[in-house]
Amino acid sequence: MAVNRLHRGLSLHQKRRFFYACFDLAGPVEGPWIVDFAGRRLVLPLHRDFQPAWMAATGFHGYDSEMHETYESLVRGPRPPRVFYDVGASYGLHSLKLLAHGTHVVSFEPNTGCHAFFLACCDRNGLQPDLRPVAAGAVCSRVELAIPNGQSWLATTAAPVARRWRDEVEVETRRVLQVTLDDVMKADHLVPDVIKIDTEGSELAVLAGARTILEHARPLLLLESWPDSAERGLLFELATACDYRLHALRFAVPPSPALTRGEFVDSPATNFAARPLHPATS
Repeated sequence: MAVNRLHRGLSLHQKRRFFYACFDLAGPVEGPWIVDFAGRRLVLPLHRDFQPAWMAATGFHGYDSEMHETYESLVRGPRPPRVFYDVGASYGLHSLKLLAHGTHVVSFEPNTGCHAFFLACCDRNGLQPDLRPVAAGAVCSRVELAIPNGQSWLATTAAPVARRWRDEVEVETRRVLQVTLDDVMKADHLVPDVIKIDTEGSELAVLAGARTILEHARPLLLLESWPDSAERGLLFELATACDYRLHALRFAVPPSPALTRGEFVDSPATNFAARPLHPATS
């Protein structure tokens, strides 16, 4: 594809601009879309029956570019992640980046409508996924998952978010299994070096179910928190209680110094890194 060849030659800044400029322009697309991440080549098998194909292709670099930068610094660093928990994996674009560099990635995605594309990408690139069709939260239970119509990349177990979505679009609901990250680590003996959490409003609950991990494994946390979230203060308190410090992530800008509670609550950023002050206990 000529567009793909052109796109591969763009800088990350340009790919980010391309994504936002062309987000709504493309119709159904089909064929291999080639991307590069930290020296590794990946092929995304696009199919016209997969409605978000164009978004996935251009969003691999163009969306959450500050996260892309963070992952690249991690895999190129002196101690690349050995185990990565991708909580809210969606179509697996974050998981693929770490999988391509040999990291064991545990991908948590309760919306099974997202699975086929991720699994096809793994198959095409010879990668071994560890995909869990479950939500992560504060307790093990069965919970209601809400998915807004026409936006299959979004899903939440947070009831207030689901109610807000229902004011705007039709929302499909289904019952799904929810686990805690602590239980996953205990059962599978997979101790995460990095945890990414993007769960459309239930990030606090995910961390509440990971207290043992935070207190003993001490992974780097990469998490989404919306600027208008009512839970930001509680997120800050949980992180600091576990001896973590929060830093805002912005594209092409170094991470912020450690934020105070007020700075975190008022920050316009969406993505944050939470770094442990002290290393893991033995």
